[in-house]
Amino acid sequence: MATTGIMPLHVGKGRTESRAISDIIDYVANPKKTDNGKLITGYACDSRTADAEFLLAKRQYIAATGRVRGADDVIAYHVRQSFRPGEITPEEANRLDVEFTKRFTKGNHAFVVCTHIDKSHIHNHIIWSSVSLEYDRKFRNFWGSTKAVRRLSDTICIENGLSIVENPKLHGKSYNKWLGDQAKPSHRELLRVMIDRALEQNPADFDALLKLLSEMGCEVSRRGKAIRLKAPGWKNVARMDDKLGAGYSEAEIRAVLAGEKQHTPRKKTVVQPEPPKVNLLVDIQAKLQAGKGAGYARWAKVFNLKQMAQTMNYLSEHNLLEYAVLEEKATAATAHHNELSAQIKAAEKRMAEIAVLRTHIVNYAKTREVYVAYRKAGYSKKFREEHEEEILLHQAAKNAFDEMGVKKLPKVKELQTEYAKLLEEKKKTYAEYRHSREEMRELLTAKVNVDRVLVDSIKEAVGDNTIIMSLMNGVDSEEIISEKVDASHILHSLIKVASHKEGTGYCFDPETTIGIIFGEISAPFESERVEEIKELFADTGLHFRATEYIREEMWSKYRLNICNNLPQAILGAGVGCYSDSTHMKAISDGLKKEVEAVAAAKGIDMSKVDIKSARGSAVPPTARYSTLQDIDAGRHTEIDMFSGALVRMGKELGVPTPYNEYTYHMIKALEEKNDGFFDYDGKNAETTCAK
Repeated sequence: MATTGIMPLHVGKGRTESRAISDIIDYVANPKKTDNGKLITGYACDSRTADAEFLLAKRQYIAATGRVRGADDVIAYHVRQSFRPGEITPEEANRLDVEFTKRFTKGNHAFVVCTHIDKSHIHNHIIWSSVSLEYDRKFRNFWGSTKAVRRLSDTICIENGLSIVENPKLHGKSYNKWLGDQAKPSHRELLRVMIDRALEQNPADFDALLKLLSEMGCEVSRRGKAIRLKAPGWKNVARMDDKLGAGYSEAEIRAVLAGEKQHTPRKKTVVQPEPPKVNLLVDIQAKLQAGKGAGYARWAKVFNLKQMAQTMNYLSEHNLLEYAVLEEKATAATAHHNELSAQIKAAEKRMAEIAVLRTHIVNYAKTREVYVAYRKAGYSKKFREEHEEEILLHQAAKNAFDEMGVKKLPKVKELQTEYAKLLEEKKKTYAEYRHSREEMRELLTAKVNVDRVLVDSIKEAVGDNTIIMSLMNGVDSEEIISEKVDASHILHSLIKVASHKEGTGYCFDPETTIGIIFGEISAPFESERVEEIKELFADTGLHFRATEYIREEMWSKYRLNICNNLPQAILGAGVGCYSDSTHMKAISDGLKKEVEAVAAAKGIDMSKVDIKSARGSAVPPTARYSTLQDIDAGRHTEIDMFSGALVRMGKELGVPTPYNEYTYHMIKALEEKNDGFFDYDGKNAETTCAK
């Protein structure tokens, strides 16, 4: 076996990270070279989405360590290994290199092994992520790594009875693409570089410059008045005129040599490609029903995998790893986009009105004397026939003023000023509108993809006899789930547990925990599946019980969450504040009355709940419930399913909920504070005054 050294894959210039890694992955995973993908093995990654997974790992590493590099950053490493023809099968070659890479990376890095059979000799390409599986460190390409690679490779070959290369000779450069080099320069680009180098030597005159070009291997000739240049290795010539580029014509070069102007080397413009966009997943079943074949289905599966990986990259990059946060951002982006759209439409409407009004004002002024004369003539038919066009314009203008409600005609100059202002505002708004449209598209696409995966996962998991129990907070999670799966699978339930964090784990006292409560929403309450759940929980050590009043139990917990969970989150104090402060007790009572009023309007009688169950699990006065824990940790909270849902239900039922509205906005403001919204420094440190 022959091996190369370790070749680092840099981001390079003129391409995104995603493009840099996908280029090499696409090459080594070419189906034509790997027996239609049969000779590809992935470790700790899916070979079909390895590029996206490597990129995601790098971003998680940055998030975890804060270490950021530029274009010289290494995002993966590459090793090639070749075997003597006829000595090994492709399958065995692939297996050996999987073993090699596991041993060399100590199993700490995701990798892909691709075995190529398109040459006379079987050879492998190994690509491994620079970031460890724990995202806490990167692979160090240590001094002498090439020897280490060959030593381990030779060891594995000897163990498996394969030949090795004694005293291997070093070869030339690896792939230019690998090293991030740009594409081969054009003829004119090469000539401009040669002229730049000649000028750097400060030639005495133009002839001296041409001599320097000749010494560099450039062929210099004349045809008529034109000087022709041909760089080494090129067949065609290029004239030394304006087509060579600004600053490189004969006249401009002579001016530089005469000291009349300064030469500025022309740099190749590198266009940074846009990062790959997140696209919607393909509904494969719908496409198959529409007539697509098995080939399309295979393509669509790989496409969906790549798009979902790209979706995860997007969510990670924008810190949208909680569904509630993603949903909130998507809703806010849509609302902002619609608001900007409305502003643009309003401006366009007013601009159209101004244009029409301006035309009518001009026409009105031009025809006023004629119309006055027409009126003095007693609305003479003869006069009207002679001046019909002017009279019609005047009447049309007056009718337009009446329709617009114009009592006093504005000055045309004022209208022109307003029009110019609206046009400028529209241009500024439109730039923001385009950005908001793209942001909204990305967020909605990501959300739709996540929703589809979640729905598909749920649908695949739910069989005929599946029982679904949601232990989420709030009172509408069952309603949300029933939008995706048949409601007949849902058994209403809740959990009451008080926990606290210790180190890296969460602890609770089983003896003081009420546990899981479940039951049918309607008779028969002692159903077969209720009995099955009882059997499932028996002897588990869990506290549980079935109830005939599950809806009331759920609303009772809902009341506890709103009354006890939320006020302390605003105050930032332990749960003991409710007993030690009359003010906190008053706030809690106000929230409680609103919950009970909405429940009563929905026909829910919480008095049916056992008095012991109406209380939460026993906790010390220092206890900090989930909402305050989220605020402390800088996370977004469950406020939307608490006060947010109650305010919505109150509006639907005509029940006022002022305490909950205020609490909702306060918690939302605390979330914004955690997001850095009120960090008034730098650009945000503008002087403001109260209005």
